[in-house]
Amino acid sequence: MSDKPITSVLIKPAGPDCNMACTYCFYLKKAAYFPEMHTHRMSEAVLRETVRQVMMQGAVNVSFGWQGGEPTLMGVRFFEQAVEFQKRFGRGRTVGNGLQTNGVLIDDAWCRFLKQYRFLVGLSLDGPEQIHDRYRKMRGGTSSWHRVVDSASRMLDADVAVNALIVLNDYSSQFPETIYAFHKDLGLTYMQFIPCVEPDGTDPSKTAPFSVSAEVFGDCLCRLFDLWIADFKDGEPTTSIRFFESVFYVYVGMDPPECTLCEKCGNYVVIEHNGDVFSCDFFGSH
Repeated sequence: MSDKPITSVLIKPAGPDCNMACTYCFYLKKAAYFPEMHTHRMSEAVLRETVRQVMMQGAVNVSFGWQGGEPTLMGVRFFEQAVEFQKRFGRGRTVGNGLQTNGVLIDDAWCRFLKQYRFLVGLSLDGPEQIHDRYRKMRGGTSSWHRVVDSASRMLDADVAVNALIVLNDYSSQFPETIYAFHKDLGLTYMQFIPCVEPDGTDPSKTAPFSVSAEVFGDCLCRLFDLWIADFKDGEPTTSIRFFESVFYVYVGMDPPECTLCEKCGNYVVIEHNGDVFSCDFFGSH
C-alpha cells in the first residue's frame, strides 16, 4: 500500500470527444494528442484494469469522477460495467461516483441508473437561454439550452443528485444575480462557479476574448456571496456555492473540497481513455 493512497481518480472514458462544440472549450483540440484515432473510447480491458488498480492502491473511501469530453457518449452499459468492476475489486472499500455531463444525452434510462447507484451529477448549465447559448452550442451552431434544461428537470424529478456547473466567462460574468436566481428556481441549489481563463489562440501571452478578468471574477464572487448569505434561514444556508464552502473549510483548518485552495496537491490522478495517467487534470489537458 502506498504511503499516500489515492482518494479519487478523474477518468475521461471518451477522451476529448463531445457532441457539443463550446466556444471556450480547451479540451476538444486535445484530440491532436491521439492522431491515430478518429474516436476515443475506453476499452473494457482498460476499464477493468483501471478499476482494479484503483481499488488496490486506493484509500478506504475512494471516488471515481467521470468526465470528458462528454462521458455519456460511452452509453449506460459502460458505466454498468464500471460499477460491476467496482463491486468485484472493492475489497470492502466505500466507493463514490461522480459524472460531469453536458446533459444532452440524459434520458429516463440514464436517470434510473444514476439514481440506483447514487451518482452525483455535475451538469454544465450556464444559466438562462441567452446566457447559456452564448458559447455553449451544439455542433453545427444550434442551441443546446432546451435539451440541457429538460435533462436537468428529468434528473431532479427522478431524485438524482445534481449540481450545476456554471462557467463565468466575459459575458455570463455580467449576470451573476440572474444566473443564481435561474438555477435556484430550477431546483439546482448546489452550484459551482468556474472562471474561464484561457490563452488566446493566436497570441498565448494574452487571454482569449471570452475569458473573465480577475477584477470581474472577484466582483462576481462578491455579488454571489451577498446572494448566498441573503438566502440563509435560521443561520443555515439554503443554497450551496462550492467556493464559499471551500473557503470556510480552510478557515476552520480542514482540507477544502477545491484543490486550488490546498497547500499541496491532493491524492488523485487523471486517467485518459487509453489508460495514460497524469498527476493532475491541468497536466493532461493543457
